Amino acid sequence: MELFQTSESVNQLLNAVAECKKMLGNTIAFDDNNPHFKNDFASLKATLKKIEGPTRDCNLILTQWPAGEMVVNRLQHLESGEWMQSAFNLTMVKKDPQAAGSALSYARRQCYQTIFGLVGDKDDDGEMAMGRGSS
Repeated sequence: MELFQTSESVNQLLNAVAECKKMLGNTIAFDDNNPHFKNDFASLKATLKKIEGPTRDCNLILTQWPAGEMVVNRLQHLESGEWMQSAFNLTMVKKDPQAAGSALSYARRQCYQTIFGLVGDKDDDGEMAMGRGSS
């Protein structure tokens, strides 16, 4: 599976995304806490709630589904049929249903926020990804 694909044209889709972005702004209010890392973040529920109205108003739909060890994201403009699709690799420490569910929820939240250019957690300048903890 190719990691990123688009319809032949994406002009109307991108115009709708730009309009949607004006409504969304840049941030999502934190509504949850990770006790392990001691950080606040915007949950998947808060993310979906923030995005639901503006995407509907701009005739956009983002669908997500698991495919092996990936989450496939497809953003589509309902009027024109134009679309963009990406695949996000899941990273699971363990291979059990709980780890899969956790990885899926995390990936869905991160993909929604990234696709719409939203910040839903504290920017730690990549420290957690480097395995050094937050600075």
